[in-house]
Amino acid sequence: MAAYLEEVRRLKKRFLSMKLQHVPHSYNKEADDIAKQASHHEPQSPVVFEERLLRPSVAPPAVGTMVARLRAYLESGTLPEDDIEAEWLARRAEPYYLRDGDLYRKRPNGEALRCISVEQGCELLADIHGGDCSHRYSSRTLAGKVLRSRFYWPTVLQDTTELILPYEVCQFHAKQIHQPTEGL
Repeated sequence: MAAYLEEVRRLKKRFLSMKLQHVPHSYNKEADDIAKQASHHEPQSPVVFEERLLRPSVAPPAVGTMVARLRAYLESGTLPEDDIEAEWLARRAEPYYLRDGDLYRKRPNGEALRCISVEQGCELLADIHGGDCSHRYSSRTLAGKVLRSRFYWPTVLQDTTELILPYEVCQFHAKQIHQPTEGL
């Protein structure tokens, strides 16, 4: 939803005036009912037009652009001219810092993760996934191993999911429930 809010704020410059107001679910029963029907796969009433979105209609900024902006902001305090983008960048930059010229992200537990490029991250994933033992991990387990190795890039979970998708063995083990059943 944050990406849609940013898009609305960006588009508001094209209008003479505009008012954006958040309406809580308790005051918007009609929209709440429509959302509930859609989530339960129930048919909508004839006056409601439904459109299925298979991917977000607003794209987030490219990873390379985001990293370059973060680095410029942390090195010299440079912010974009657009107020909305400047506010977004200042908020996003909070867990990041520079040390010896390298970009790091601080985790909530205080651990520092070294930021690497997406290409370096994909090489690291391939090394971990196809190492000597050739372990078969689920995407979350593989992403966890990367984070425990103290590396980070913004698309780590997405890249791990794409990496294991062709491996049927990984898909099979990812679906297994590894808890013992109770006695009959």
